[in-house]
Amino acid sequence: MGVRGLIKMGRIYKKTYKNVVEDFELVSTILGKNMFSVHSFYLPDGTLFDTGQHHLEKLFIKNLDKRNINQIILTHHHEDHTGNTKALLEKYNPLTPKGGREKENFKLYASQKTVPFITQGFGYPINFYQKMLFGVIPTVEEKDITTFEHLEDIHTPLYTFTPIYTPGHATDHYCFLEKNQGWLFSGDIYVGNVKIMRHNENIYEIINSLKILMQYDFDALFCAHNPRPENGKKYLQEKIDYLVNFCEDANFFHQQGYNISQIIKKMGKKEIYWVKFLTGNDVGLDFMVKHAITQKV
Repeated sequence: MGVRGLIKMGRIYKKTYKNVVEDFELVSTILGKNMFSVHSFYLPDGTLFDTGQHHLEKLFIKNLDKRNINQIILTHHHEDHTGNTKALLEKYNPLTPKGGREKENFKLYASQKTVPFITQGFGYPINFYQKMLFGVIPTVEEKDITTFEHLEDIHTPLYTFTPIYTPGHATDHYCFLEKNQGWLFSGDIYVGNVKIMRHNENIYEIINSLKILMQYDFDALFCAHNPRPENGKKYLQEKIDYLVNFCEDANFFHQQGYNISQIIKKMGKKEIYWVKFLTGNDVGLDFMVKHAITQKV
């Protein structure tokens, strides 16, 4: 059985928040067991935030049903956020016989920092677990992308979104604030009180990005892995406090001369070894400690 065969029984769960924001939770499964999920959010004017993992392409398009999509906004380049971008672009704004796109008003928004990843490939090896859970994303053409750095706001037929640069989880990560509605579409910068991190994340940049977000006024936190439709700022502050305390504790034991594995024990935490094995040592608690004691504020 191939990789697609293992996860072809993926699932999608649907919810609606505020009677407006539709939440599509795309769940990758292995042998029928839920292994990983990511949320894509759809708004009634045809706005879609992120496009999910490529392995669930057909199921996602089927669940979108008769909804129209007029604009796609990408928070960052990771596979679970951009995997179906090309398929959705081709469905909702197909090429004409002359090679142009049918709709001039259709927009695919992405950061300038995201463009190389989704047009040329990631430029770094894709691990086996990423291929299994997400798939390798088909690239799109740069001419189909509208970058937003030069825009103060992104205007759609019903909403206005302010891009906010929030690096740390990824170098090209952006959040999007709809201040009139009190909504923050936060990609992966929140997630929750994480127990592991990728090898290339920056814990201090994440803390700083969260602090920047706290300066804005919003209530709903539409996180791509852990939506909090109410009291979003409370959850962001809890995450800040959690990460700051984590860094302080890790550095306290580091200054006493303990190594990373010893620091983990001193902090009363445990490595999740099955995650390290599954990801080929791409993520882990040890990376989180390493980031805390070696990176700068």
